[in-house]
Amino acid sequence: NGTTQGIFIGEEHGGDHDAVTDHIICGSQDTATVEQWPGAPSFTTWRSVNLGDGGFVLVDDTGATSIRFSSFQNFNLFQMRHCDATGATCPGADVNGNFTADAGELCSAVAAGTSCFPDLTGFTAADVQFYTPLALNAANSMRLVIGGQTTLWESGNRGVSVTAVPLAGGAAIFGGVSRALVYGHTGNANVLLFGDLGLQLFVRTTAAPAAASLVASWPGLDPTAAVLAPGDWKIAYVADSVSVYRTVDISAGTPVWEDVTGNLGRLGVNSIRSMEIIAKTGFDVLLVGTDVGVFAMYSTAPGIWTPFGTTLPQTLAFDMVYDSADDVLVVAMLGRGVWKLSNAADSFDGNFIFGAAPSDLTFELSKPVGVSTTTPGVLSTTAEVQVVTIGATGGTFTLSLGSATTQRLAVGSQATVVKAALEAL
Repeated sequence: NGTTQGIFIGEEHGGDHDAVTDHIICGSQDTATVEQWPGAPSFTTWRSVNLGDGGFVLVDDTGATSIRFSSFQNFNLFQMRHCDATGATCPGADVNGNFTADAGELCSAVAAGTSCFPDLTGFTAADVQFYTPLALNAANSMRLVIGGQTTLWESGNRGVSVTAVPLAGGAAIFGGVSRALVYGHTGNANVLLFGDLGLQLFVRTTAAPAAASLVASWPGLDPTAAVLAPGDWKIAYVADSVSVYRTVDISAGTPVWEDVTGNLGRLGVNSIRSMEIIAKTGFDVLLVGTDVGVFAMYSTAPGIWTPFGTTLPQTLAFDMVYDSADDVLVVAMLGRGVWKLSNAADSFDGNFIFGAAPSDLTFELSKPVGVSTTTPGVLSTTAEVQVVTIGATGGTFTLSLGSATTQRLAVGSQATVVKAALEAL
C-alpha cells in the first residue's frame, strides 16, 4: 500500500520502519527527513525532522519505546531521538533551536532516555559523505557503524565514541563506503560486510579490534547492496549495479561466489539499488530493488526472478527495509514516495505468483478450446455453443484460430464485440 499521500513526488533514498509505533521514517532528497505523523488517517500525513537533504535513517525498535537516528546532507546534526510508544512524543535533540549540536545537547551530557546528538568522539568530520551510510548491529542495537569516504567507523555506545575499523594487509577504501553495508547477525554479532566505490568488498567475522579483510574473490563491480541469510550468517548475497552473487561461506579465506542474476536482465532491469531477505520455513526469499521496481527470488531456485508487487511504480526502488519484528516491508522510491507491505512473509508460499492476480501481478493464461465438426469440407447445420469461464476481474484476452489471433479484448467485453473480433479472422 502506498503510504505517501503527503509526499507522492518525494525522492526517498532511504527509509526504516518503527515496529513500536508502526511508523515509517525516510531520508528524502530536498525535503529533509520525514516521518509519519501518529494518529493521522491511513498514516498519510507526514512531518519534517531535519532540514535540507535527509540523510540515512535508522530505527532501534527492540524495546518498549523506540530510538530514531537521522541527519541531513554531509552527516550534519546527526541526532538520536527517543520516541514514546505511540510516536506522538518524539522530541528533537536541538533543544536550543539554533541548528547546532551544543555541548549541553550531546549524549554524554544528558540523562539516559533523552534525545541528543551523539558526541562522535574520535570521528574525523572531514570523512563524511554527502549521503553517509549507516547500519545498526542486528544483534546489539547499542552498536552502529558509519560509512565515511576513507574509513568505516564503529561505535559500541550509539555514537558517543567511535573508532576506525582497521583494514588488513594495507588495503584501503576507495571512493567511500557504499550502501552495501551489513553489521551483525543473531548468529554472529561481530560479522561486518561492506563494499566501497572502488570495486571492493570487505569482511570481518570476529570482534573488534580485528581487521576487516579484502574479499579478493569478489567477482563484481562496486557493491550496491548486501544481506546475510537470516538462519546462517555465513551465507551472503551481494549485488553490484547489474548482477547478484551468493556465497555459502563468507568467512572462508577465499569465498566461492555463484552468479544468481539469472533472468533479471530479461525482465528489463538495468540497475540494482537495494536488497532485502525474508526467512520462510525451508527457504529464504531474496528481494532486489531496481530501476524498474522490485523482484523476488527463492533461495531454493537461484537465478529465477519474478516481479514482486507490480502495483508499485516501475521506478528506482532505492532502498528496502524488512522489519521482521512485525513482518513489514518498506520500499523507498526515488521520485514516487514510500510504500509499505504488512504481513510481507505471507506473500511467499513457494509458488512463483506473488499476491492476488490481476490486482498485483500481470499474467497470461492459455486456454485451449476444442471444436467438434462434422465431415470436413461439409457445411455444418448444427450451431455449437461453448462457454469458457476465466476467473479474472480485469485485464485483456485474445482468441486464436490456427495461426490467426484477435486483437486484445477487455475482460467483460460484450458478446457482439467478441463475435466481431472472431469474424475478422
